[in-house]
Amino acid sequence: MSVIILHPLSSSLISHPLLYPIFSPLRPLRSVLTSALATLLDLLVFLGVLYALLHRTGILKRLIRKFAEFQLSKIANGAQFTVGDIQVDILKGRAHLTDVVAHTPQRSEWMWDSP
Repeated sequence: MSVIILHPLSSSLISHPLLYPIFSPLRPLRSVLTSALATLLDLLVFLGVLYALLHRTGILKRLIRKFAEFQLSKIANGAQFTVGDIQVDILKGRAHLTDVVAHTPQRSEWMWDSP
């Protein structure tokens, strides 16, 4: 049997001793969900602050450039690459590399005549 009592002045539910046995199985789940949500919010705030710090100091752009150089090196069978600048569009999934230099032991084979 459950009894719900409305407070006459505020029309809000008042906890009644008869309501505790009905909702007692949900209390552990509620505490777990509350702590999980608090942890998730803390993690999101931390990641946001970390991203802002890395972006503001330029470290994020350097990390992306080093990653691009590493991936180009893997594609070109170990040839070393130097990227001057990189612009990344995360939403479109595209990167624009400028001033890319390939450093290979076979430099003479990479030469070409200028037009």
